[in-house]
Amino acid sequence: MQIKRQIQNRKKVFKTWIATNLLIFIIPIIVGEFVYYNSINIIKHEVESVHLASLQQFKILVDGKMGELKKIGNALAIDPKIKTLSNSRELYTPQNLYTMGNIQKDLKKYIVSNSFVENIYLYFSHGGCLLTDNGIYTGSEIKLFIEDAFMTGLEEWQKQIQQVNPGNIRISKKDSGTGARNSVVLFQSLTPNIYSKSPGVTMMIAINAEKLSDVMSSLDTESKANISILNNLNEDLKLYGGDDFPFVNYKDLKAYNSVFNISNKNQDITVTHVGSEIINLEYILSMPSSVFAYKIRYIKTVVYFYIGVCVVLGAIVIYLVAKKNYDPLRRLTQISSKNASLFKQSGMNEYKVIENAINSLITDKENAETRIRNQDIPLRKNFLMRMLKGSIRDKTRMENLQKIYKIDFESNNFIVITFEIENPESILLNNSENPDEENTELVYFIIQNITEELIGDKYIRYFTEIDGMSVCLINYKHGMDDADVDSGYNAVAEAAQNSIKLIQEHFDIQLSAAVSDIKKDFDGIPAAYSETLEILEYKRLMEKSNIVIKYGSIEQSKADETENINTMKNEICFMNYLLDNDFKNASLMLDSIMELYLPSHTANFQVVKCRMFGLINIMLNAIGEFKSKADMDYFNKLDPMTRMINSKSGTELKKQIKLIFKSIVEYSDNNQSKEAQSKITEIIDYINHHYSDQNLNVSAIAVKYEMNVSYLSRIFKKRTGISILDYIHKQRIENAKLMLSTGLSIAEISEKAGYTSSLALIRTFKKYEGITPGKYRENMKLQQ
Repeated sequence: MQIKRQIQNRKKVFKTWIATNLLIFIIPIIVGEFVYYNSINIIKHEVESVHLASLQQFKILVDGKMGELKKIGNALAIDPKIKTLSNSRELYTPQNLYTMGNIQKDLKKYIVSNSFVENIYLYFSHGGCLLTDNGIYTGSEIKLFIEDAFMTGLEEWQKQIQQVNPGNIRISKKDSGTGARNSVVLFQSLTPNIYSKSPGVTMMIAINAEKLSDVMSSLDTESKANISILNNLNEDLKLYGGDDFPFVNYKDLKAYNSVFNISNKNQDITVTHVGSEIINLEYILSMPSSVFAYKIRYIKTVVYFYIGVCVVLGAIVIYLVAKKNYDPLRRLTQISSKNASLFKQSGMNEYKVIENAINSLITDKENAETRIRNQDIPLRKNFLMRMLKGSIRDKTRMENLQKIYKIDFESNNFIVITFEIENPESILLNNSENPDEENTELVYFIIQNITEELIGDKYIRYFTEIDGMSVCLINYKHGMDDADVDSGYNAVAEAAQNSIKLIQEHFDIQLSAAVSDIKKDFDGIPAAYSETLEILEYKRLMEKSNIVIKYGSIEQSKADETENINTMKNEICFMNYLLDNDFKNASLMLDSIMELYLPSHTANFQVVKCRMFGLINIMLNAIGEFKSKADMDYFNKLDPMTRMINSKSGTELKKQIKLIFKSIVEYSDNNQSKEAQSKITEIIDYINHHYSDQNLNVSAIAVKYEMNVSYLSRIFKKRTGISILDYIHKQRIENAKLMLSTGLSIAEISEKAGYTSSLALIRTFKKYEGITPGKYRENMKLQQ
């Protein structure tokens, strides 16, 4: 029964495939209709845009040429020779004829210099004279010339001249009478007639028809488009075939948009026009709207043909493909159905059978991968630990292990970040002596995930745990230049700092991080890790509060210190002599220093005085501070500042410094011995009674006894032979050793001994005793 049910489901699946795929054909039909209706507007808009752009280009070209012609007219209008002839009552005097000859030369220059100009004519109305570049025409000669040159009668020609107002321009076409328009004439009134209201001098420029025709024929338009140039007299100045533009008057065009439709002789016409910015012209392109309809009908035919082909061929292909695709599905179903448990659910079709089979395989695969991964992670972390410590010397073995544990490096730039837990007691449970293993692993997991997220995918990151610290090995990805490497170093350090802040804010776990320098080679990885350990040791020794310290910062501190020592060599020697109570050599060194401070060429005496103040400060720091009222009375009486300020020469200043030095040494030598011994006794007693205070340190003691930290450290070591910090630690360790014989836990002992955490106690105990507290306790039990 189950097999029959599966066969029925198979038929149902096959039919569902056919029906579903047929529904898909609604999409191409909808797309086809959408394309059809949008193509109408797109084609129309594109053709109109092309026509308008072509007309704009044509307008720019023609306006440019007309502008040049206008400049010729303006130049002739201000020509003094023409003004002279215009104002002369008698044109044909020898002097005026000579002037006309010079004007003819100018006209020839204008004609030769502008290929758009075919000829230039000047008509002097008051003398009835027509001047060209190669002749002077009067009387009956003008009539013959006009009929030949302008293809019109004298009266019509003179009428055109009368219509040209002073300073205005008009254009008239020149027609040979054969139907071929070969020229356009530009009229411009140059000067008024002082003897009548008519124009005094009228310029006529015959425009080269071939040049203008070449510009018009270069337009990118449809083959059925008609191009016209309409002047303000509603004349079409077209120079080659095609109908004139009779649809709209020149004045009416201003009221229309750049592109509009109009009906003419029962035909819809699409008109595109732009106006000249130089003269009164309209550039017009007209085209039957049927051109759009033809293109639309063509697209419509293509679209419906496309839909029909898709439907016919698609139906055939759907059936064949569905049938072909079902064969593998059928075979997969047969293979999967061998597991009888897959058919327990009634109505389950092939998809469910295959889905259950695949889910079962995926589950088995994930379980296997989880087992392998759980075994692989500790081995991988151990390999990274040995790599960082430099335990693996064989490069071939190193490369093979990298491949096994899928550790890939893309460049030779490496950085190591070591995270140390500052408050391990926050992860201690049930008063255990050691941090809970699961909680510790959780802390490492938090550090790794947050740091990886903040560092980003620009770098390759690998994490491991070494000696209770989380260590991150960072490798730059391939393709980063030197600028990216340097900026990336700061970005990595900033990411570590932000990671620590987030962990402290959300999980109340205090961390510190050490960032190594960039190492340019794979062999530099152990050195990078060693740098982070050096940073953490430096942080503990110097009691730095920084949560992230770069190796370069402590190196810079060392460099600055070395530079200061080199530049202040004599001052340090002077201080050392004072510390050793070698006042004889200190006096000689003081002389040497003052020789350096007082060269013969010194120009700024105030600078020298400032340096001498520095010498007095060195004396006070080396010999000891003035603290009691007696000290202050003595210092006020000595008044070194006034004595140096009142010094008027280098010799006097040197003398005062020597006297001040001698007085301070004598006074300090008398008070130092009894005061120092008294203070040291009080401090030792205070430490013995307050060693369990976690805030007890050198700075706190110096504040309590109102002493300088460096002075306190120096005299304590001088009197006891041990540094004050070592004495504090030894007292705490001795008391911790006594408490180890009790049942207290390491965490409780660390708190009672004055340490902030059990790890701090363990590190310090091992430093002074050579073994851990736990091992010491075991040895005590064995001895008992």
